[in-house]
Amino acid sequence: ATAANRYTTQAMTPLPHGKRTHIPEMDGVRGIAVLLVMVYHFGLLYASTHRNLLASAISLGWSGVDLFFVLSGFLITTILVETRSDPHFFRNFYLRRGLRILPLYYAYVLFFAFAFLPVAHHFKKFTAFHVGQLSLYWVHLSNWSSAWGVLENSPVGHMWSLAIEEQFYFFWPLLVFVLPEGILLLICLALSAAAIRLRLSPAMQAIHLVHTNFLYRLTPFRIESISYGAIIALLNRQSQRRDVRSLIGWACLISGLGLLWHQWSAGHTFDDRSLNIATLGYTAVGLCAAGIILVALRYQGSTAFYARLLRSSVLRAFGKYSYAMYIFHFALSQYMGGAVARFIGNPLMALIVSCSLGVGLCFVLAKVSWKYFESPILALKDRIAGYRKAVDFEAPTEESPAPGLASV
Repeated sequence: ATAANRYTTQAMTPLPHGKRTHIPEMDGVRGIAVLLVMVYHFGLLYASTHRNLLASAISLGWSGVDLFFVLSGFLITTILVETRSDPHFFRNFYLRRGLRILPLYYAYVLFFAFAFLPVAHHFKKFTAFHVGQLSLYWVHLSNWSSAWGVLENSPVGHMWSLAIEEQFYFFWPLLVFVLPEGILLLICLALSAAAIRLRLSPAMQAIHLVHTNFLYRLTPFRIESISYGAIIALLNRQSQRRDVRSLIGWACLISGLGLLWHQWSAGHTFDDRSLNIATLGYTAVGLCAAGIILVALRYQGSTAFYARLLRSSVLRAFGKYSYAMYIFHFALSQYMGGAVARFIGNPLMALIVSCSLGVGLCFVLAKVSWKYFESPILALKDRIAGYRKAVDFEAPTEESPAPGLASV
């Protein structure tokens, strides 16, 4: 058989329960997500000062976080469901998650608290920020403080999304362990509906008008996208419904894009804090993200253009280093856009230089972090928290990046 035929056969043959292999297309999805976030933050100065199609596209870059959320819900739920018969289910999951996420996370927050802030304070900078404000960052509840404005624009302000994922990791394994898949599916649907209902509540919207990150950063309002990912994982195990899943994927994409256009028409903005986006706009983006992943699953391993694009070396490279890129990018983006704009008079050229330079620097930093910091730690995963031989997980090498913002 040719390589193309092998790819097609692999894509059309469902994996048996209890087996999981690496899906290269998901690396590409992760690469798209991190690039959306990068362009959004490094191009925010241009997007906030211009009113054109390019500025609108840049201002939608926050949707990369929702793509991460859906991807995380899908991959984490897949791992949990397929390993719940493992005798060390909880130990293995939390150790592997901890080894992947916590070392770099805490290294960054510790650097900010005890190296960056003292130096900044010495030069009379960031005087409004102090170490005491970081209390919720140590226990992954930072979104519950930044939603009210605490450190929201600091170099650690972007950690709110990681906090939401960590909170999901905390409660979801227990539910997967004790409940059948049908009940889990109903819970996901209920969580999605509850999030939408809460965001449509006049009382919640009134708070959001005062604290503009309220609906954007708090877990009850943002669990919807992660739930969509979990739903995809549960549907993906029903191998007899491959064509149905494909139709659902296209339906999600079309309905998501239609709803997003409707919400944009209501306010002529993609600003993540505007009420038209913070209500049903998040739903629209979540549906689009779900559609992207479902269609990727439908064509995984095939020679279809979409699958080949997601498997491209460029997107997979960004996906591979996406976690560290996300960690490092926010601090750089807060200064680079303005500095480049002052040096280059032309706004469009400044945008191109800022995004290119920012993405490039983040990629280099992430690659260094992977080689000298993350990889040595990840080498411990299979040694101290290995899964049973019956479950075919990929080894934690450079070719196995992670659910959501971090690798398996």
